Amino acid sequence: MCGRTACTLDQHGIQRATCQYSKNKDNLSWIQKYDWQIYKSNYNLSPTQISPVIVNGTVFASEEKLDNHVLTPMRWGFIPSWYKGNIQECFLKTNNCRIEGLMEKPTFRGAASAGRRCIILADGFV
Repeated sequence: MCGRTACTLDQHGIQRATCQYSKNKDNLSWIQKYDWQIYKSNYNLSPTQISPVIVNGTVFASEEKLDNHVLTPMRWGFIPSWYKGNIQECFLKTNNCRIEGLMEKPTFRGAASAGRRCIILADGFV
């Protein structure tokens, strides 16, 4: 994977551009779980920066009925299930994984076998 991407749309532009992933073709819900996960459009996104992604709506335990998919800002990188520290302070070098070793490496095996995936949104590669 490329080391840098670009995502130049703002929150509302991303919602309009991803409405085809909604069951009713409406804008996807934007859920921000943590206060520190603030997305800003950027021409040069690098690992550990906040980027918008599409995830399954069941990821968020909520009283309200969510659509099948939702938009959320996430930090670029992978936090293994065995990491017990503060997620803001996790600086493990886990932002790349080859498909050939995905099921062999314990860092990625649990999430891959459980089907925890996301769509990373980008409109360019740097």
